[in-house]
Parts: sequence; structure tokens; C-alpha cells
Amino acid sequence: MSSRITCEVRTTAPVAVVRLAGTLHLGTMRSVHHALTEALVDQPEALVVDMAEVNVEDRLALSVFAATARRAEEWPAVPVLLCAPSPIAARWLAESTTCRVLPVSADCAEATRLARTTSALRMRARLEPVAGPAGGPGSWSPTRARGGTCPTRPARPRWCSASWSATWCATPARRCR
Repeated sequence: MSSRITCEVRTTAPVAVVRLAGTLHLGTMRSVHHALTEALVDQPEALVVDMAEVNVEDRLALSVFAATARRAEEWPAVPVLLCAPSPIAARWLAESTTCRVLPVSADCAEATRLARTTSALRMRARLEPVAGPAGGPGSWSPTRARGGTCPTRPARPRWCSASWSATWCATPARRCR
């Protein structure tokens, strides 16, 4: 049993095409999932997976495409399409729940055309860092996120002053960072 599968990513804007070649089975699922996830990092409008040169040995290995489609649906909201599966793989895809999650096309040209029509409009915003002193107004700190209390000391009632607390306790209050 061959344990090699290659994944070639071609980005033809706005659609990314991942061409797989080799044998897909439980041992190669992880590398395919990793390659598809890496292709999603660039946030293409759609991701087309070319299966023309893939020999599927285990029908359970096809679940990698459904898992990738679910992940792409959450972030970055990219539709995933399969194209050109072998007759056996196409039959297994039709019998499984994978076809409910992502469409399967007979050839890559059709899948690319379908991908361009199904891609949803997305808004992208680039957030610039805010300049300011650390700990100043508007800055985030773990202590403020917890409501302003220190995890090593119980919260003082508002009517207590810092000097009263230092006098009442044997040791001065420790500062939280």
C-alpha cells in the first residue's frame, strides 16, 4: 500500500485549486487535511479540490473533505467543492454524508465556475494597533478583565481605604500584574 499523496495548491484568483495525487486512505488523511487547511489560510473566495489523480482505498478517508468543509464554513467562510473523483470515489461520496456538506462536480472547470457563483461576499477589516501607554486608559489587562480584583487577595469592600487595609493586614497588599 502506497502511503504517499501529494497536494499542489494553485491559486487562480479568486479561487484556490488543490490538486491531489496519490492514494487516499486513513494514513494520508492528516496530510490532506493539513494541506487543505493551509490553502484556507489565504482566505480565497472558494476552494476547489481536484481528485482526478486520487485513488481512494478507504471510504472513511473521504470524511477529510467534510471536516475541511465544516472548518472552512466557520472560518474563513469559504465554500469547498470537489471535482473529478474516480467512479468508485464518486459512488462512495454519494453514499456518504459528505455530499450533503459539499458539492461534487464532474470536472474542475465546472467546479471553478460553480465556485465563483456560490462564493459569498465577505467584509474584511484590517485593525491597526492603538498606540498608548501600557496600563493607560483603554488598555487591556488580565486584572481588569476579571473585574479589577487580584486572585491572591480577596476583594476589599469599597468603603475600605488602602491605608486601612495595609494597617489591618500584617503585610501590605501585593499588586497584581
